[in-house]
Amino acid sequence: MGISLLVWAKDSWSAAKAIQSSGGYDSAFGSRWRPRQESNLYLRFRKPLFYPLNYGDRKSRRWHAKESGSSGSFRPVPERFPIRIFLIPVLRSKSQSDTFRGMKSTFLLLTALLINLPTIYGQEGSTTNIPPDPFGGIEDEGKAADFTLKVDRTRGAFVLDAKDGSYHPGSHFANWVWNMKLERWGNYYAGLIYDSVSPKLGVQLKVGNETPLKSYAPRTNALSNDKPLVLGSVYLPATGEYPVMLLTGDQSNVPAFQVKGIHFSPAPESEPHGQSIDGTILLDAKSATTYAEMMRYEPKPEKDCLGYWKLKEDWAEWVFDVSAPGEFELIVHYGCGSGSEGSRVAVLLNDQTVEFDVEDTGGFQSWTEIKLGSVDLEVKGENRLAIVALEKKGAAIMDIKKVMLNPVP
Repeated sequence: MGISLLVWAKDSWSAAKAIQSSGGYDSAFGSRWRPRQESNLYLRFRKPLFYPLNYGDRKSRRWHAKESGSSGSFRPVPERFPIRIFLIPVLRSKSQSDTFRGMKSTFLLLTALLINLPTIYGQEGSTTNIPPDPFGGIEDEGKAADFTLKVDRTRGAFVLDAKDGSYHPGSHFANWVWNMKLERWGNYYAGLIYDSVSPKLGVQLKVGNETPLKSYAPRTNALSNDKPLVLGSVYLPATGEYPVMLLTGDQSNVPAFQVKGIHFSPAPESEPHGQSIDGTILLDAKSATTYAEMMRYEPKPEKDCLGYWKLKEDWAEWVFDVSAPGEFELIVHYGCGSGSEGSRVAVLLNDQTVEFDVEDTGGFQSWTEIKLGSVDLEVKGENRLAIVALEKKGAAIMDIKKVMLNPVP
């Protein structure tokens, strides 16, 4: 066993000079292993050799032949960091050629072993060399159960049929115009019903004086032609007539793109707040979707509630997220005027149903709360709560201020 030199230098020039000064090339590797001769101009641009381990940390330096004191020699600017030299043992034989032949065989054997080591380890340890899934620790959110009572989510929706509108083609665009008669004011989702074989087509929908809704209509298929493309929501503050205009980026009454109508469906005034940091869940009136022909959200400050509940078939629904499932106390804040008490109402929370009788609170905006006991929210993510009428007595059922879900300690 002999001793060889492992040199750690700031650049290739320093490494070569250090090895030459120690006789490392001639004594250890023979006369055929010598530092490569390079020109002054090529040295600073070439890629580093293997031995400068900290090559990437060094800064670029300027070289000049005049620093050597003669035109024929070359001397670099002195290094800022000293050369680091390490002694490591290596095996040597009498013949240097045999040494390198053995080193080459050993190197190839070790390389093959390292390449196949993950596969060998995977077979022995019943694992795999496939990298872990970065999303493997994320749990799939379950799906909450459906209501126990049947509900109608098409109630309150209506369609402006294409045959009831007028079509005005242009050279590179087309217009559709309708005159809509609105019977219930409030917030609505507006969607486009169409057939298309084109990749996509730009569309704009303007209802009354509201800001136009802009989108792209992609290609349709036979399985989803009856589902409208929701362009956005529009707030219509009063009943009456509204002009509706649809602008398409190309002809839209041809086989390539055929408009069938505009679909309107009830929409909430705002999104639910979700579960708070203390675990409570607040479902206020303006975050409910009222599937109704009369029932709606009343935005006046003295009301801020769901009112006009004059039809038994009307109902309201909240869609909200739960981050910490558990047991909750269910509380409904409502108001009812004299002569309208006695209606039977059900609260549907996923697959749980709680019923109660509406009492006179002294007025439809005289709020009271009724505690309906404990309920369970077992699923993280999307959950649903609805209030429906089972029996109606009087002119109206009640006004709803909010619903609270308080965690049970």
